[in-house]
Amino acid sequence: MEVRTATQHAFVAQGKHSEAEAELLSARQEIARLQAAVKQVDATPVSQGEAWQHSEQVVVSALRWATERPPGRLRDNGCAVVLYGARAINAHIMEAGLQLETKDYDLLLLVTSHQDFISESSQLLHTLQALHPTIPVTGDARIPGYLHISVHNNRILDISEARQQDSEAWAMTYGPPRMLLLNSCPAIGHIAVLPREQLKARLLATTSQDYELAQTCFPCGFDPVHVPHWRVEKDRKHLRRLEIVEALGVYWKE
Repeated sequence: MEVRTATQHAFVAQGKHSEAEAELLSARQEIARLQAAVKQVDATPVSQGEAWQHSEQVVVSALRWATERPPGRLRDNGCAVVLYGARAINAHIMEAGLQLETKDYDLLLLVTSHQDFISESSQLLHTLQALHPTIPVTGDARIPGYLHISVHNNRILDISEARQQDSEAWAMTYGPPRMLLLNSCPAIGHIAVLPREQLKARLLATTSQDYELAQTCFPCGFDPVHVPHWRVEKDRKHLRRLEIVEALGVYWKE
């Protein structure tokens, strides 16, 4: 028998929200509750070294959570996780000295609906907080389709929403995600990573503001014209590095 919270019953009874919307609201409230639960822990001062160690511990737990999801296809409950961004580019580069400097990890959560994204991302946040009760792990879900996870107010993980149809379209153009080792986190082993050509296409789309190219490598509807200037400059720097790596041939062959 399904058990609903009092808040869900109230909204459904009043006719102000559908049952699915009530579930979505409940997930958002759960994230807010978890954020409030760590305020007392966050008040404990720590050194910079301790904060770095805490971040590494939480990152390892999050990546282990991600590697439980099969690459290139959806799980039975409709979710899979793929690494993208600078960390994904680094996974393709053989020479450590040519890898990009970056502080956080970017993960695409492939889901069948926005409600599934809210549910799965809040489950990740809850899992990390349960695994590390003495570490202030917080989440920011104010922007729809994103969950930013921080430790000691330093962002360590960006979780972004993508849909099944996006994943299928990407695979037709660039192939499925690659299983690669993370030099930055050897304890994890292999993880699903976006193909190098798709990562390059994403950089080209934002730096040249190419809307048509963006539709082949970003979640459907992404508009590179409205990308912030700092993001364009960052991607331009990453693109130059990737082009150097390709010219030297020091990348893992696909």
